[in-house]
Amino acid sequence: MVRVLWRAAGAGAGLAGGFFCAAAWTARAETPLVDVVFLGTGSSVSVPSLTCLLGDNPCKVCQGAAEGDRNQRRNPSLLLKVPGEHGQRGSNVLVDCGKTFRDGAVTFFRKHGVRYIDSVVLTHAHADAIMGLDDIRDVQECLQRGDPATGTPHKMKTTHVYTDPFCQSVLRGMLPYLFPQPVKDGEAPRFTSTINWHTFDSPAPLSIHGLKVVPLKVEHGKGYVTYGFQFETPKYRFVYLSDLSSIPEATDALLSDGRRIDILVIDSLFKTRPHPTHFNFPTALETVKRYRPVKTYLTGMSHDFDYYTFNTELRALRDTDGVDIEMPYDGLHLRLPLL
Repeated sequence: MVRVLWRAAGAGAGLAGGFFCAAAWTARAETPLVDVVFLGTGSSVSVPSLTCLLGDNPCKVCQGAAEGDRNQRRNPSLLLKVPGEHGQRGSNVLVDCGKTFRDGAVTFFRKHGVRYIDSVVLTHAHADAIMGLDDIRDVQECLQRGDPATGTPHKMKTTHVYTDPFCQSVLRGMLPYLFPQPVKDGEAPRFTSTINWHTFDSPAPLSIHGLKVVPLKVEHGKGYVTYGFQFETPKYRFVYLSDLSSIPEATDALLSDGRRIDILVIDSLFKTRPHPTHFNFPTALETVKRYRPVKTYLTGMSHDFDYYTFNTELRALRDTDGVDIEMPYDGLHLRLPLL
């Protein structure tokens, strides 16, 4: 299903708090759209949980996920397809590249016409956000084929990777071959990703393929800094907060500055149980009520959440709490106006 979100005149009234939402909507030709695909909406161990599935009494959620229903959830990740100009191909931006990146790419990239990843933005240095980076070499555009006989390497189009300095230092130690390395005399060249590394700090904005991207500093357990991202266009504000346990004052001030948040994607590991490094659903709900986004999607969900029953509970919150929250599923496709 594709959902195209248009803001109604006099936003705030009508379906989804001012949006007209439609499946497979044909957009006006003059309005460029950013495609957003949820590549993963699960926890760091994904769903199904192996502990649950391989145990004596696996839960209904994990059994269904193992069979490929909408409870199957990979590591949290987004794909943003930014349209090109003047007949040029668009750009593909990946948010996080974790352990399940390859599986998500196999499952969803052909469906959405994705051959290459042009840029990656990383939230933090945990395995569920970075351990798929080795596979970026398989989704880079080859500009010129190398020659194994002469040892001439492939010439690849560079992929840009954006991280905070700490995350980049972790990656340099963990995956040193992804950073520029001189080839020693007599040493065979290796086929690895061609990456241009960038560092950021919150809240200085980045410009990535025409998108304004604002890093949002949050805590992922006491003393551990991670980042969310705010994607902005002249008329649209999309906020992604995938791994957090608290929101510092500076980030809270930015998110509550009076400007409308059109879509919020927010961490929600457990339905009720607290966790030292993640929001649970009650905390996520409190945050939604504070910022009042037009539409909210949960992410980072464990097998506590059943897509087929919990969404019914969430719909009731529109009437009782005035909030529109939904459990997405891996592969959910949104189309957002770029201008």
